[in-house]
Amino acid sequence: MAEPKRYFWLKLHKDFFKRKEIKRLRKIAGGDTYTIIYMEMLLRSIIDEGKLFFDGLEDDFASELALDLDEDEENVKITIQYLLKTGLLEIRSDEEYYLPDTKDSTGCETAVAVRVRRHREKQKALQCNTDVTQVKHLCNGELEIELDKDKEKEIELDKIHCRVEHDHTPNPVSEIIDYLNLKTNKNYKTTTQKTRTLIKARMNEHFSVDDFKLVINKMCTEWMGTNMEKYLRPETLFGTKFESYLNQTLTKSETEMRIDNVNALIDQYEREEMMSNGQGGYSESNSTIDCDVQKRY
Repeated sequence: MAEPKRYFWLKLHKDFFKRKEIKRLRKIAGGDTYTIIYMEMLLRSIIDEGKLFFDGLEDDFASELALDLDEDEENVKITIQYLLKTGLLEIRSDEEYYLPDTKDSTGCETAVAVRVRRHREKQKALQCNTDVTQVKHLCNGELEIELDKDKEKEIELDKIHCRVEHDHTPNPVSEIIDYLNLKTNKNYKTTTQKTRTLIKARMNEHFSVDDFKLVINKMCTEWMGTNMEKYLRPETLFGTKFESYLNQTLTKSETEMRIDNVNALIDQYEREEMMSNGQGGYSESNSTIDCDVQKRY
């Protein structure tokens, strides 16, 4: 007898985007793309209990996965390396990879269960219609009271909804300054009026948050460790030379810059892990991403 058809879906925990591994990944330039690739990997793995397989159709696992997901190969490589370093991806063998988060994030039901659930939902809807019909038999006074109560509930729900929407409105100033602090290990404030004015002026010129992050990346690469490092600050980076910084050509390729960014995140992640485990000291580890970049001349 054939096995019943099963439907699978991915369940994300409500704190998924608050996890430090995900927050740190999203902060780097291109981080949202890497996060989506990770979620796509989770979706691909649910049917095999968190496993992803390398079939040898391409030169390596990353290239084959990029083809399967229809994503940029370099983005997939960087995502895989970050996931490996943070424990979100494990290598079981040369042909098998495992995503630990899939185990607790997979929903599944048979086709029969789907039909039963839909039938129950239909019965519940019919019951609701019956209840509405019974309400019509109430006297006018009772009906008006019920309607007033419903209106009050709707108004209160609207207020709550507005507050929630307001609380979750993205703040570009905070995102940009947090990223600058992450890259420079400084503590610039998001409330400084001059900083806010500069960011607003550039955004009024139709520059995006990703443009700000790219400028930060480029100038950190150029100035970090030199006598220009002191100019890695909002008034310099976000001033009138912003566009020239954005279009500046660097000696490092974009891929090398991405790898440097992810390595910096991994380094910070391991440092915080050691501190949380009660280890006072910290030494440079070898947990960095290696990538052979073919330069074009």
